[in-house]
Amino acid sequence: MEYEYGFIQRIVELVSKKINWSPLHVADYPVGLESQMQEVKVLLDVGSDDVVHMLGIHRLGGVGKMTIATAVYNSIADHFEALCFLENVRETSKKHGLEHLQSNLLSDTIAHDKLIGVKQGISIIQHKLQQQKILLILDDVDKRE
Repeated sequence: MEYEYGFIQRIVELVSKKINWSPLHVADYPVGLESQMQEVKVLLDVGSDDVVHMLGIHRLGGVGKMTIATAVYNSIADHFEALCFLENVRETSKKHGLEHLQSNLLSDTIAHDKLIGVKQGISIIQHKLQQQKILLILDDVDKRE
């Protein structure tokens, strides 16, 4: 009985996330976006399972990296159990610290509320997020840590 309850609860959560998801705004005039978006999707190989994919888009500022990332996010979101789009990572980490970014990531993906510190955030991210297929977009990252 408890197994059935957990199974039903998981289905409700997944359906709820799909129903409540709304696409992010992409540029009003996305000139040349489709070909760049397709290139990124091929590199990510979204249809494959059990593999972690990481892709960095780096160019000069103001040339559409965020637009490409947003369009790709919208087009592949339905392949993932959880979604998180963290904007302005560099600025946010300087103003509020890594703990704030970790909290945003965890609240978007597993509905986790309060962190005690960065080390706890790392531990939770390592253990909880490995159990889900997650699409995570980080905008404006300037350091690996």
